Amino acid sequence: MGALAALGLVSNIVQLIDCGFRVISLAKELHESGEEATYSNMNSGFLAQEMRELSLKLMKQLPASDLSDDEKALSRLTDQCSRLSNKLLVLLDDLKIKKPGSKVDIVMGVLRNMRKKKERDQLEADLNNCGQQLNIQINKMSRSGLTQKLEETLSISSMTQQDILHLKDQVQKLQQNPMVDSVDTADFFKKLQKVIETPLQHFCLLQDLRDPRMLDRFENVDTAHGKTFEWLIHGPDNSRNDAEAEDYTSGDFEAKSQKHREFVSWLQDDIVQPSGSSTVSSRLRAAHKQSIFYIAGKPGAGKSTLMKFICQNKVTLERLESWSGEKKLICAKAFFWRLGNDEQKNLTGLAKCLLYQIFIAAPALIPTVSSLHAQTYFTTLRRLLTNGQTFEKHKIMLFIDGLDEYEGRPLELIREILGWTMGSYNDLKICVASRQWNEFEVGFEGCPSLRIHEWTHHDIRNFAMDRFEEIGDLAVLIDTRELKTLAEVIVTRAEGVFLWVRVVLASIEQGVLNGDDFKDLQKKVSAFPTELKDLYQYLFDSIPEYDRQMAFETLILTSHYSTSLLQYKFLGDLSKDPDFAIKMPLVPLSEETLRRYLAHTRRQINGRCKCFLEIRAVYPDTTECYQGEEIVSYMHSTVEEFLTQKHIRDAMEPYVGHIDTFDRLCQTFIALAKSIHMLHLYSSKDLETSKKLGKQSNFTAVLEAIIVRFTAQMYDRPSLFHVPRLIDRFLDFLNHINLIVVQKFEEHGLIPGYEIVHHNFIYFSNSGRGSWIERSTLFLLPGQFVKTLAAQRLLFEYFEQGRYCDLRAIRQADPLSMDIIVKAIFSGVSRGLYTRRAIRMLEVLFQAGISPNVQIDIIKAGVRTKLELWDNIMRRIFLKATSVEKAGYEEGLEYQLIEVGLRHGAMANFDLVFGPCYEMTNTNQLIIKVNVCGVSG
Repeated sequence: MGALAALGLVSNIVQLIDCGFRVISLAKELHESGEEATYSNMNSGFLAQEMRELSLKLMKQLPASDLSDDEKALSRLTDQCSRLSNKLLVLLDDLKIKKPGSKVDIVMGVLRNMRKKKERDQLEADLNNCGQQLNIQINKMSRSGLTQKLEETLSISSMTQQDILHLKDQVQKLQQNPMVDSVDTADFFKKLQKVIETPLQHFCLLQDLRDPRMLDRFENVDTAHGKTFEWLIHGPDNSRNDAEAEDYTSGDFEAKSQKHREFVSWLQDDIVQPSGSSTVSSRLRAAHKQSIFYIAGKPGAGKSTLMKFICQNKVTLERLESWSGEKKLICAKAFFWRLGNDEQKNLTGLAKCLLYQIFIAAPALIPTVSSLHAQTYFTTLRRLLTNGQTFEKHKIMLFIDGLDEYEGRPLELIREILGWTMGSYNDLKICVASRQWNEFEVGFEGCPSLRIHEWTHHDIRNFAMDRFEEIGDLAVLIDTRELKTLAEVIVTRAEGVFLWVRVVLASIEQGVLNGDDFKDLQKKVSAFPTELKDLYQYLFDSIPEYDRQMAFETLILTSHYSTSLLQYKFLGDLSKDPDFAIKMPLVPLSEETLRRYLAHTRRQINGRCKCFLEIRAVYPDTTECYQGEEIVSYMHSTVEEFLTQKHIRDAMEPYVGHIDTFDRLCQTFIALAKSIHMLHLYSSKDLETSKKLGKQSNFTAVLEAIIVRFTAQMYDRPSLFHVPRLIDRFLDFLNHINLIVVQKFEEHGLIPGYEIVHHNFIYFSNSGRGSWIERSTLFLLPGQFVKTLAAQRLLFEYFEQGRYCDLRAIRQADPLSMDIIVKAIFSGVSRGLYTRRAIRMLEVLFQAGISPNVQIDIIKAGVRTKLELWDNIMRRIFLKATSVEKAGYEEGLEYQLIEVGLRHGAMANFDLVFGPCYEMTNTNQLIIKVNVCGVSG
């Protein structure tokens, strides 16, 4: 029996006990007060009826089979209670006065009551005895495993946030029940509360931190090929094969061995503070820099692949465990990603990612930091890593990749990382990787380091030869000796850059398929520039004239985050007829047709786009994705940097300047929506897994990215507000998607309990520098899906005047959907309050009859509480201090926000409550805690 079912069972048992006590107590009271017997019977009948209903409910909650001994005993007791209640009700019915106005009948009724008094008293005594036995049984069950069941079921992976809150509510109700006067029972519930409280708090904190996409970049980084990079962990003598051994010079071998020893020593040995005549502080600075290992390299040299290899290697873990000794080892990783969402390239995302992994590995560390919501996530991480209590029983290893893809100032990030190790250099180690920017070279000067491109000569040779073995089966005009010669040329010209090698090998493979001989391939390899930017220019210029329009459309379409592979299939159709997707029938493709389309589209992309793009699975960590659940992305972040250069944009303009590329994106998505099966709206074929993991499907992510792109265009190009045709075209697109989703579910039937997963984030501001986020998972019905996404992104155009979605009608006919839309708007306003879009969306919401003082349920620090929209807006207006506040900020809109709220009935009064002051560590800032509180009237 699950924890919730078990506790529900306990709740009903206590109600039964309570009911039994009341039967006896009330009977005695009425008897002693001399009240008429008929009045007493009426009360006894009411209580007996209540007990019977509770008994029946309790029996239904017991398992149908495989009952434990305790459950069997409980079943017998509930059955007995039910039978006794029935007997008492039958007796009381017989004792009723049939004709209340008849004196004779009254006399007969009194006589019947007197005659049956003994029988009635016996039944009431039996019920009392039954209640006492139930009390004994519940205590017995508490001692025999109910608490253990709760502990098992309260694991984070098996309970939703709503389940845990429901569980806590039931326990609190049980503890407050005045009739549970047994010392053992009360003690049981105290223990039960303790069992629940800590996991509940931990769960809610982890839910705040968890982002399903936090490790997207790590998962999408290529796995190291073959024995590539193994020399660093295992040593060159253990990682090379016989052929490679012949290629090593004694100098190469000794240099690699030395670098291997340095890295392994760094992993497994304590940091020793240098001795000498220098000051204590200078020796301390030198020691704390020794706890950071810096991997540097050229763009495309394989830094991220090496970091992934180190993270996943078992020997890495073994060496680190040797370092941690008796203390528990905690490993956490974070990979910055310029092409990802905001939290994949900022400090908040870094902190949440690391905190989540640290707290999952060591929940005992959670109490060492104060409330997560009282400060920024990054401040929380800093407090954790600089708190001596953290390392009393733990040692921590952090891997942070892609420092050059961080969106802020590099020096800010470097200063933070160095600061973490100042007081705990022997208990905290950090491995970081970045390009060779001056900021990182200077900032990490003195740290042990590795310039990866200087050490990959033999790795590149192995990679090339393995690829040539595959290509050799296709080659007719080239022998193995010639391929080996080509491999040597590639190794020499690559200069340690794996990305360059990948591009060249792809070109060679295409040449072999085209029938090129050895000399043709030699010329191709020699023609490739060795610098990446020159290589990209060479590839760009080599795109044939007749392929350029489609190739450039494909490259531009890829600039939109998470574009699905199947969308590219329809580009050709749309170039002939811009309304092709709208005219398509709503018929899912068969598996065979889908397979054929995807294979054809892959070949087109690979042939036209000259290695600029790659195709990858949406969720590389699972095999449960649907066929077609693949996305197209740039092969490397350097590709995006190249394509956004002005001279490249100017070169593409004649071919795609006349095309509305954003509309092309929308139309390909309509075609995609019509072509896929309804279940693509989930993230996994296993619907239970989909809901449990709380992952959004790629379909949801792509649609959300399209809406964000539209709102960004409206902000970047305000003149578009005056082009109704473009706006109407986009709103028609959303309406089409809404109809498609609803129709797909209607045709196949809604699967109960498996609504569409979507995340809702509400940003809050505290005084000083802090902010916090309430994250919840929404489970949406088909008709709520598009409306929620539009509301969350403050797409007021979709709701204005009720042309596409009438909020007033929804408020009256579907309150549940209205609640979800209000939460979504709350989310959008919280992240973009000081924008005209927020004001327009609020105006539309208030005009629909929703008060500015509307409240929503949120979970804060594990407690369900109410949050008022207007209170939050006023707090944000007075406490403009965080990066969230500054996002999309438009000067002077505070007054418009206040005017809109007051005009629609917002509370006009509020209090500012000043709390304690705090001096920020290592700064000259003084923080004053301020609360903005609404006041009625």
